[in-house]
Amino acid sequence: MENMFKREFIAVDEWLKDANLINISYGLNKLDFPLLSYINEKNERLFFIDTSFLIASLDKKSAKDLRKNRDIETYKGGIYENLIAEALVK
Repeated sequence: MENMFKREFIAVDEWLKDANLINISYGLNKLDFPLLSYINEKNERLFFIDTSFLIASLDKKSAKDLRKNRDIETYKGGIYENLIAEALVK
């Protein structure tokens, strides 16, 4: 099932990356040089190229909560992760 899912949606990941909408981050099997030799493609994370895209993609209730500083604990982890990923790429 996992291979079928990956096969169907791999083009979407690449398309979004080529359109400069997301960055793809891969985990490593081992922290050693050269890093590209130890990439684990099954362990990937997608980050928006700009954190404002992440905030714009939230549903109405979540966006309203965020604007009013309600339940900030719920959202700050994802927002901070995306901010760090964005800064590292830039």
